[in-house]
Order: sequence, then structure tokens, then C-alpha cells
Amino acid sequence: IVGASAFTFSDTFWFSAVEGETYALSAMLMALVFWLGIKWDNRADQPGNLKYLLLIAYIVGVSIGVHLLSLLIIPLIGFFYYFRKFDRITWKGISVTAIVGLVCLGIVQTGVIKTLPWFASQFELLFVNSFGLPFWSGIFFFIALLFAALTWGIYYTFKNNRTIIHNGLVGLTFVLIGFSSYSMVVIRSQADPSIDMNNPETVFNLISYLNREQYGDRPLLYGHYFNAEPQSQKDGDPRYRQGEDKYLELPPRQNLVYDESDKTFFPRMVSRRGDRKSAYRKWA
Repeated sequence: IVGASAFTFSDTFWFSAVEGETYALSAMLMALVFWLGIKWDNRADQPGNLKYLLLIAYIVGVSIGVHLLSLLIIPLIGFFYYFRKFDRITWKGISVTAIVGLVCLGIVQTGVIKTLPWFASQFELLFVNSFGLPFWSGIFFFIALLFAALTWGIYYTFKNNRTIIHNGLVGLTFVLIGFSSYSMVVIRSQADPSIDMNNPETVFNLISYLNREQYGDRPLLYGHYFNAEPQSQKDGDPRYRQGEDKYLELPPRQNLVYDESDKTFFPRMVSRRGDRKSAYRKWA
């Protein structure tokens, strides 16, 4: 009741809920994961308590297809586990738990969302362009290989009583099952709808879609200011499009190169849009 009332009378939540965006559903999934964490905490000493953590892993995988904001709940689940399983709470334990939670977040954000599709694209390129096999053959082979490896790992760790690794692999499998809902993006793109950002009909376009290249890029940790002048250009990652019987290489995107003297840590005034430049100058 308290949680529902907090959402009901929250201006921020309603501002997002009444526009055609994903934030309301994302907030619901975050609240659901939090609630499941509390349910697990109340049943952590009972048989079958692992099912709550596996359901959390599945919902985290599904939430990737809604909004990446939902992934921020992952480190919190680590603290649920730490406070429930350890009697003596220390600053060292809290710090280690925070680091482990951030590592798990990185595994999902970088490993699952970005690295796995990249590996799939390399298999697809090899099978189609080198072996002469049909389109999507490399994708399906990679998926079969991935789940075969996970199945073997789950079986091996179960037989050898490697409980923590076993539970981690099972949880990763549930994340991947939830993440597989992203196939809807590819299926939808096949119909060529009016709004079809990056046209993710191939795995190469899907990677561009997952990397949110349609929104551009900005330096977060280290980069240039808005008034820095580019010194040169360099080739980005190779790009491919689907031909008649193989993938054809496209000219790579050109990335601007800036002088090191124009860069700083945590740059925030970086947009080169005219109205934002004038605002930057006014603020600074």
C-alpha cells in the first residue's frame, strides 16, 4: 500500500507515465524486482528460496528490452544477499558487495547486451561470407553453442557441488532467456514499419541499435568541450549490409579526433548544438 501510494502521488512518475515513453513500465519492473528481493529475504532459509532470485534474473533480462534504467536494481540485490546471509556487517563487506554488484551490472550491460551480439555477428560473417552458408546460419549456430556451453557448465558445477558458480550460471541463463525477447525488434523490423530506427533486420544493424548509435555519442569519463575543434578523422568499426548471398562491407563511420589539450575528465558541456552552445557560454 505504501509503495503503490508513493507511485500514485509521485509527480515524477506520472510525468513519465502519461507520455509515450518506457519509464513507467521500467519503474514497475524495478519495483517488482525490489519486491521479489524482499520476498526472498523473508524466505531465504526455506527450501526453494532460489526461485525468487531466478525470477529476478529473468525479469532483469526482460527489462533490457524496456529500458536500461532497470539494470540499476542489480547492485541492490547484492546488498539483499549480503545483509541476509552475513551476521557481521562491516564496511569492508559493504564495499566488497558494492564492487561485486557493479561487476554483475557490467556483466549484463557489457557482456550480455554488447559482447554476445558482437560474437554472434562474427560467427554470422564467417558462416555466410567464408563458408557460403545461408543468412542467419551463424547466428543460430552461436545461440546453440552458447546454450550448450551453459548447459554443460550447469551440469558440471551441479555434479561437483560448485554451488555459487552453479547458481550464477543458472541466473545468467535466465537473464539470457529474458533478453531473448529482444528478438521482437528484429521480427518487427522485417515488416519495414514507418519507424524503424537503424533497420535492425541483420545482426550488424541490431548491434548499432543496441549501442544506441541513432542518438549519437558523448564522452562521459574523458573527452572534449563543446568549443574544441576537431584535428582529424579516423575510421570507426567496420560496417556491413546484406547483399544477395553475402554481407557487403560499407565505408566505416568517421570519428572525430580532438587534441589532448582540449580534453578533460568528466566533461559535461559537450553538445555542439547551437542553442546549447549559447547556454554553455551564458552559464560559464
